[in-house]
Amino acid sequence: MIFFYIDESGTGLKDKNGRYFILSAFATHAREWQRLDKEITILKRSIVSWAKPEDWEIKGRDLRRGDNIFKNYNWAQRSRAFVDIARYLQGFPAYKLINIHCPIPLKLIRIYTALLSGVYLIC
Repeated sequence: MIFFYIDESGTGLKDKNGRYFILSAFATHAREWQRLDKEITILKRSIVSWAKPEDWEIKGRDLRRGDNIFKNYNWAQRSRAFVDIARYLQGFPAYKLINIHCPIPLKLIRIYTALLSGVYLIC
């Protein structure tokens, strides 16, 4: 079995002021999920030691702006967290990684086609 995680970034396709819509996904074998969960838990504890890892998610927007769980973190601390996350992702044992980066407006069929073919698409 293969597990998939799909997430979007941007304000959505209906937002007339938004310039981009980004969709990313990765797939990994089911036998890897427990190891990945442990590694992500360790990563989250290293970034925010005072909160339970299961009580928050890593959000680039929060890191960049200093919002929510990162509201008391200065820019240097948040930048270091970005680097730590990037280093972790560099070695991430994903089965397949898909990124779609499209200016708005776009037709949804392009997203679905790209997901099915497993390509990196810049519209």
